[in-house]
Amino acid sequence: MGPLHGVTLSELLVGIIGTGAIAPTHARVIAKTPGARLAYVNSRTRSRAEAFAAEHGAELAEDVDQLIERSDAVVICCPGHAHAGYALDALRAGKAVLCEKPGATSVPQAEQIVEAVERGGIYQLGLNRRHAPVYRRLAELLENGFGPTSYAARINRGELQSPSWVGDRSISGGYGFETVVHLVDLLRHLFGEVGDLTARVSRNVYSEPDDLTLLFEHEGGVHGALTSCAHATWMPPFERVEVFGREATLRTDELDRLSYRLGLGSETRHDDFSALPEHVRWGFEEQMRIFVSRARGETKPNGEAGARDLLAATNVLAKVYEAES
Repeated sequence: MGPLHGVTLSELLVGIIGTGAIAPTHARVIAKTPGARLAYVNSRTRSRAEAFAAEHGAELAEDVDQLIERSDAVVICCPGHAHAGYALDALRAGKAVLCEKPGATSVPQAEQIVEAVERGGIYQLGLNRRHAPVYRRLAELLENGFGPTSYAARINRGELQSPSWVGDRSISGGYGFETVVHLVDLLRHLFGEVGDLTARVSRNVYSEPDDLTLLFEHEGGVHGALTSCAHATWMPPFERVEVFGREATLRTDELDRLSYRLGLGSETRHDDFSALPEHVRWGFEEQMRIFVSRARGETKPNGEAGARDLLAATNVLAKVYEAES
C-alpha cells in the first residue's frame, strides 16, 4: 500500500502498536468513530496481542513492519522510548500517526518527527487534555474576554511503581515526559509560547526525580506555576488548574468540573462534566474523531497537538531535567 497522506477512504484501517493500559481505550473509541475500523494489533508479548486482537475484532500483525504496511493509520501505545522510532517508520511509509504522549524523549527525536511531518505526513500527539470538555470550556471562557494574568496548576502521580517502567528514565524518559507533559502542553496551548522557564527538581522517594516545580513566563505576559509530585498517593484531586484574571477566577477539579466567578459581585458558577462517559470526559473520543477525519482527508488540523507542539513540549521538559539537583 502506497503513501496515503489523507486520501479519502471508504474505511480507514487502523493498527495499534502496544497493548498497555491506554490501548483498550483507543480500541473502544476507534469502534465508535465512523469511517474507521481497528484492523491490526501488535505487541512485544504475543499472548497479550492475541488476546487484545480477539477482544477487539482485530487481526494479529506478526511484527510492527507488517502492521505499518497493512494499516492506513497507526496508533502508537507502547512505552515512550519507542514512540519516535515507530512514528518515523509509519510517517515514512505514508501512514497517518496518532502517537500517545510523550511522542519523543529527546529534542533530536522531536526534531526528526517535525522534519518528517513537514515533508507531508499526518501526525497527531495524544495529548487528550486539549479535547477534554472541562478544558475546552475553560479555553472558551479565556477566549471570551476573561483576561488571564496568572495561574497555578498541578498534576500529580500516586507512585512510580505501576507500570513498572514508568520510573525507568531509559524507557519513559522520566515521569515528566510520562505525566507532566499533559499540563506542559495544555498551559502552552491556553496561554501561548513559553518565553522563560525556571525549574526546581528533586529526588525524595525514588531514584528518579520525583518532585518538579516549574515557573513559566509566557510570551504574551501571563505567568504561572506548575507543580508535580510523583509520590502523592492517588488522593484526588491529582489534577487542577486555577486561572486568575481581574477580579475573576477559573478552577478545574480533575476533568470533572469547572468552577468560575467573573467579577466581585457575581456568584460562583459550576459546569459539571462528571456524568459524561470517561472516554468523552477525558477527551479521547474527540481526539480520535479529529484524527480519523484528518487521516481520511476530510478535514485539516483542528486544535490537536501536532509535531511542532511535540517539539515545544520536549524542549521544555529537556530544560526541566537539566535543572536536576
